[in-house]
Amino acid sequence: MRSQHSQARILRRSVLVACLMLLPLLMVETFAASDLTAADLSTAGATTGVSKLAAKPVGQPLLDVIGTPDSDRVPQTAMVSDCRKGYVALTFDDGPSIFTPKLVNTLERLEIPAAFFIVGYRVKGHRKIVQQVRDAGFTIGSHTWDHANLLAVGPKRVMRELRSTNRALAAVGVEKISLFRPPYGLTNKRIRKQARSLQMSHVMWTADSNDWRGGGPHQIANRVLAQLRPHTPNIVLQHDGLSRSMFSIRAVPIIVKRAAQRGYCFTSLDQRGNLVIPESDAPAPGPTPTPSALPVPTTTVVPAP
Repeated sequence: MRSQHSQARILRRSVLVACLMLLPLLMVETFAASDLTAADLSTAGATTGVSKLAAKPVGQPLLDVIGTPDSDRVPQTAMVSDCRKGYVALTFDDGPSIFTPKLVNTLERLEIPAAFFIVGYRVKGHRKIVQQVRDAGFTIGSHTWDHANLLAVGPKRVMRELRSTNRALAAVGVEKISLFRPPYGLTNKRIRKQARSLQMSHVMWTADSNDWRGGGPHQIANRVLAQLRPHTPNIVLQHDGLSRSMFSIRAVPIIVKRAAQRGYCFTSLDQRGNLVIPESDAPAPGPTPTPSALPVPTTTVVPAP
């Protein structure tokens, strides 16, 4: 009898511990992109590019405040604050994947631009997802055919990696790929020259989410926010093609809200990989610095970063 009572207590404790572990995830799940409102940004002293902002009632969704009328495409620049600290570009690697539609929907609801660096071999199995990214107006770049370490292969293989990805994207209606991100950030002068021969510009990053290493949405967001620097180009690296990319996608609304409160706006990349800056804020920041090369991870289901 005592044994049965003891087992019952152990079972109850196990259930309680499991519930406590799941609680943070459930709380994050309720933090949807549509929860952001104009009132959330008021602490940042936000002034957007939409003159009707003052007429918006408290509680109006953020997408209505910064949205572009009569357009189904995301804006090139999202003026979610007064932009006093500068601009941020969100970028996502390793897609397309089953997580990409969720990310696209989140960014569309927020009206936040982004760039997707796509792995070529995954295009054929996710044609509609790539077209969804294209049709929403997001920037699409190459992340090579199979996420190869380009420093470990010869020049001919590098060209195959780039050309094969471009052909795969062209086959689903994505023409003229002008941006390229080398896997792991591993590159050199030869690889840059080869990319330029295909009229493709390198795009690196300044803020690494390290989402593939671990952490929940708030941890990922905090890593990104800690690396943002005022009055300099900020390019954020995240992933939509990893086994745990959902955590990184859930971090996006948190990043947007908190960065806006600090005085940052969000923008896209031009064909040379530079941040698109409104003329009123010219001159635009200079070229982005080259990050340190990342270690090759061994615990992710798909290549990262």
